[in-house]
Amino acid sequence: MVADTDDYTFLTGGTVLGFDFCLTFVREHTPDQIIARLGGHQPVTLAGAHTLRGAAETVSAWPDVHGDTHRSDLLFAAAVRCADWTMLLGPEGPSWSGEAVSFRPRDGGFRWVRDDETLAACALGDRGARALTERLTGVRVTPEFLAAARFRCAGVPDPDRPAPADRVLREAREELVDYAEHGDDEQDPWLERGVVEKCVCDTGDYGVIIHDEDEELARIIAYAPADLLDRILAWARDRAFRRVGVHGAPWFAPIRDRLDRGVPVPADELRRADRRLAGRAASAPGVVRAMLRPPSSDTPAGVVCEAICDAAEAEDGDYRTVVADLRDDLAAGLAIELPPRPHRRETATALRRRLAAADAGWYAGL
Repeated sequence: MVADTDDYTFLTGGTVLGFDFCLTFVREHTPDQIIARLGGHQPVTLAGAHTLRGAAETVSAWPDVHGDTHRSDLLFAAAVRCADWTMLLGPEGPSWSGEAVSFRPRDGGFRWVRDDETLAACALGDRGARALTERLTGVRVTPEFLAAARFRCAGVPDPDRPAPADRVLREAREELVDYAEHGDDEQDPWLERGVVEKCVCDTGDYGVIIHDEDEELARIIAYAPADLLDRILAWARDRAFRRVGVHGAPWFAPIRDRLDRGVPVPADELRRADRRLAGRAASAPGVVRAMLRPPSSDTPAGVVCEAICDAAEAEDGDYRTVVADLRDDLAAGLAIELPPRPHRRETATALRRRLAAADAGWYAGL
């Protein structure tokens, strides 16, 4: 059976690792060998794919006892055995001995390597890359498999940044161990950031991304009136569609009309759009499909945050530029009065550390 277009949607749209990651199948290597090859330090076992997004956030930054967040500049990697293959969720790895098949859901980029020889490397589009990966590996990844899988996880160095100190890798492992033991306490990313305003928390995972880039903008969106939310949403969509070259295209007009009216876009129209976008930038099909799918957010403010994130992904994840331009282009409309910020709660991890330090000091005084 060949993978259908929606078989892997549970991996995208912010449900596992967010929109931008690579799915790689490697033969002749165990999960721990793959983590070691990527530079990870003593992987930690996590049960179920639902834990991976929180684990990835834990590796990328962690709080101190004062609630301040420190970024690690590490990437997150999770590996699990699938029959004769090991599946890696995370960064694109180095060249592998043996055989490796990989694709990026964000843009449909596909690569097939055997014994350091590249047999195929191309942009097949999201649908084609998924189907060919399954055909070559014989592995069908299902939600049921991911729910039961036991992933070996670690923070690994970013090849585009200076090599991290060993203490950073050790700290990342300590954070993952803490997350594995107390994950239920930390599944709410807003709790980890000390945010207590319900309307801000209701913006969901995409709101977290905006908050981490511009905390005040996240609060503005959360408190914005409906007309301002409509303006921001239109701005984000226009930005992304111009970037991928479909804004104003006659063939795209009916699709955009459905989107603006909140009407689902039929699957056959999405497939036709994929074919038209095949010759454009590699990220175009993935970005357009992300923006045309029904939003995963439950609130109007969350939908706006999701659209801003999609617009940033259309620009290779340049959130800083997109947020700055949004601030400039809609400066007058964004100047709304916000209520005073409530007192920030102590983060779950920081609280455990402070209590542990206090206990250690008490015992030392005996």
